[in-house]
Amino acid sequence: MRSLDETLSVLQDELHSVEAQLSEPDVASDLKRLRDLSRRHKELSEINVAWNDLKSAQGDLATAKEMFSETEGADRESWRDEVNTAEARVAELEQELETLLLPHDPNEGRNVILEIRGAEGGEEANLFASDLSEMYRRYAALRGWKVEVIEERASDQGGLDEAIYLIKGDDAWSRLAFEAGVHRVQRVPVTEAKGRVHTSSATVSVLPEAEELDVDINPSDLKIDVYRSSGPVDKVSTPRTRRFALRTCPRAWWFRCKTRRVSFKIAPRR
Repeated sequence: MRSLDETLSVLQDELHSVEAQLSEPDVASDLKRLRDLSRRHKELSEINVAWNDLKSAQGDLATAKEMFSETEGADRESWRDEVNTAEARVAELEQELETLLLPHDPNEGRNVILEIRGAEGGEEANLFASDLSEMYRRYAALRGWKVEVIEERASDQGGLDEAIYLIKGDDAWSRLAFEAGVHRVQRVPVTEAKGRVHTSSATVSVLPEAEELDVDINPSDLKIDVYRSSGPVDKVSTPRTRRFALRTCPRAWWFRCKTRRVSFKIAPRR
């Protein structure tokens, strides 16, 4: 079994190898390999920095202990404080390094698909889902993450039947993964005329963004369904009212979009 120093030495060699691979010209054209190498480089760099900091702190501790044993009087008490400070720093860095060496979640560092849906409670559940949506979007802004709206379906009274977001951030998965589940609230809803407390819930799903995949689809297998909203629509707003569903038959591939930007890309191919 390798010692800690031997393990860290091997990881340092791997860091040098990853850095060499990142400098190769052909890596820039392979996005998947570039992404994987960049993630591994980030992990190894953090471990290497923590290791170097720990070795420096251990050296400071050894120096402080030596000076403490060789001095007397007031200087001795000063070096005692230095020893205590160095010991606390070493313990802190050892804990940090142990954490970095733990096995990583394979989804760590990936973007997140966040889905929010109203559940039990009728329209109040949809209003609660809207509150959750606003909460997560504000939290994403505080963390410096980028939020892209995949789909938002409003309810009759300003809530959300369903909301799906793509959240981009290095630590988005590690901070949001455990948000998945049923969220419950007890309050007097705006939909309640008599002031009674209601219990409502909303579901939150947190999924890692799927890796890009090349798929060979025969054009003859494609089937495109177009959905249009009812009611008066002028020519300017028509693209915003359409929804496209792209299916393959007989294969089980199905895509759907409602945004204006994607609709224009699909429409000419129909």
